[in-house]
Amino acid sequence: MKKVTKLSYLTMAILLVSCNEKVSPELLQSNTTAPTTVAVPPEEYYFSVTDKSPLMQGYKLHKTGPLNKSALCEVRNTTGMSNEIFVGDQVSNDISCFFEAEELSLLHGGFSFAVNASKNTCDYVGYSPFGYYDWRPGNSTATYNYVSCSSIADTLSSHVQTQLSSLGVVTTNSNGSSQCGDYFIDPSTDPTNIFSSSREKFTLADEADLCRFNYAPDGPSCDIGTITINEYQITYTEPQAGPPFVPASWKTTKSTRKLNCGGKVTNCVSGPVAEMKSGVSKFTEITNTNLNEEYTKDYSYGGLQQGFRSVKSYTNYRRDLASKNIDFMTSNIGSPVYTGIWNTSFDLNRIFDPQVMDFYSNNKKLDGSTLITSIGSPTFDNLTESIRDKRFKAIPLAADPFMAVRDPSLLGVYYPVNPFYTFYCFDKAFDVKARIRMVVREWDRIFPTDTSDLELLSDLGKGVNARQDSTVVYEVPGDSDGWLYINDLEDWDDHIPMQRTPGVFVPTATIWQPLPTAGFPQGFFNPAYFTNGIDAID
Repeated sequence: MKKVTKLSYLTMAILLVSCNEKVSPELLQSNTTAPTTVAVPPEEYYFSVTDKSPLMQGYKLHKTGPLNKSALCEVRNTTGMSNEIFVGDQVSNDISCFFEAEELSLLHGGFSFAVNASKNTCDYVGYSPFGYYDWRPGNSTATYNYVSCSSIADTLSSHVQTQLSSLGVVTTNSNGSSQCGDYFIDPSTDPTNIFSSSREKFTLADEADLCRFNYAPDGPSCDIGTITINEYQITYTEPQAGPPFVPASWKTTKSTRKLNCGGKVTNCVSGPVAEMKSGVSKFTEITNTNLNEEYTKDYSYGGLQQGFRSVKSYTNYRRDLASKNIDFMTSNIGSPVYTGIWNTSFDLNRIFDPQVMDFYSNNKKLDGSTLITSIGSPTFDNLTESIRDKRFKAIPLAADPFMAVRDPSLLGVYYPVNPFYTFYCFDKAFDVKARIRMVVREWDRIFPTDTSDLELLSDLGKGVNARQDSTVVYEVPGDSDGWLYINDLEDWDDHIPMQRTPGVFVPTATIWQPLPTAGFPQGFFNPAYFTNGIDAID
C-alpha cells in the first residue's frame, strides 16, 4: 500500500484551495440549485382566501353550501387552472364563501384576510372590494329660466307675458299669472304646476341647490350635472307727459350662464372599495405574481367608530337575495312572510346562489333583461316623483344602495358597485382562471354549537333559537335596557326590507325589490334606504 506523507496532504490542500478560488461560492453549497427561468409546476394548485383576523375574534370563513361548514375557502386541484377549465367547470373553479362574524367583534375589531395562490398558478391576482351607495348620486343637467322684474312690471303681468312670449318663453300658470318672480322655472315642464305651494322655489341664494345630488355641507358632492340658467331682467319705464310726450317702454335683457355641479358619482360610494387607491380598473386592484414563488397578500379593515349603529360598511350579505327559490312576498326582521321552500324544505336553503345578488346589483332580472328599463318610461317615472318632479330635472343613478342605473343622456354610462368581496386568478390575457366571491355575515348571537347552522342562508326558521337573524327583541323580556337587545347592530337585512314576486321562480318574471313605501310604490330610489350617514350617532 502506498503511503501518503504529511507533505502530500499539504500539497493536496493547496491544490484544493487554488481550485476553489476559481469556483462560484454559490456552487460550493451542495444544497443550492442554480437559478432557473423555467416555471416549475406545484405539487398541488390552489387559489384561496384565508382569515387573518386575531384568533380571539373567533371568525369562521368557509365555503358556502351543504356540508361545507368547515370547508376551506379555496379552489384546489392537482391538474392545473386555466380559463378553459374555469368555463368548463364553474362548480369547482367559481366558488362563494361565507365570512361569519359576531356583531360586536366586527364593529370593534374589524377583520382581516389574505388571498393566496400556489406558485405558477395565477399570472395576476385581482381583488375587487365590496362597495355600496351611501348617498344617491345623480345628474341634474337641465335648463332653467330665472325672471326678475321691476316693481311696476310685477303688477303688469300681461305686459311681462308679452315680453317673454316674444322670446319664446312659457310664461303663465293656469291663473294667467306671469312667471315674474325671484325663482327658477324649468321651461320644459307643465306651467300649470309651477306655482303650486308644494313645489320648492329656489332663489338666487339657493342656486347651488339645483344640483339635487350634492349634499353640502354635511355630505358628499355626487351630482355630475351641468345646469344652464337663462336670466331675464324685465324693466318698465314710465311715460313722460312732455312736452315732448314719451310713451311707456319695456326692456328685456337676457343673459345665459352655466352652473357646473362638479360632483362625482364615486363620491357617494362607501364600504371597503372607498379605501382603494385611484388608478384601478373597474374598482379592481391587480397585482402580478413572481415566477416559482407562492403568492399571498393581506388586507385589513379596522374597527368602526364606537358610536356606529350598524356594521353595514363591512357586511354585504342580504338573505333575501341569497337564493332564487326562496318564495316570499314581503319580509323584514320583525315580521317575515316567507312561504314555499323556505318553510317546507329548509335544508334546501343551504345553497347560496351569488347570481341573484350579482344580477340585481347590475339592474337585471335573472334572464339578463333589464329590471328598471329606462328613464322616461312609465316604469321609471312612476317611481320618481320626488326625484324628477314637474319643476326640477334630477336623474338618479342608483335605485338601491347596491344597484346602479343607466343614464340615457350619457349614452348608457353607469357606475355599478360590487356587492361581493371578489378575488380573481387571472392569466396573461386578463381571462379568469378561478374566482372567489365572499360575503360577510354578522351574527346577533354567539355562533351555535351545531356549526352546521353556519351553512344556512338564514336561521329565521328557528324562531327564538335563531342566532343569525333573531326575531327576539330583548334578552330579558320586558326589560328595555338599551344593551339588552339581541340584534344590537343593523345589517342590510334590517335596513332594507325586501319583497319578491311570489310563487315559483320564473327567470323572465320574478323580480326582487325594496319594500314599497309612501311616495315610492316600487321601493326603488327611496332616500330612506340609502344610509346617508345615519350609521353614526351625532
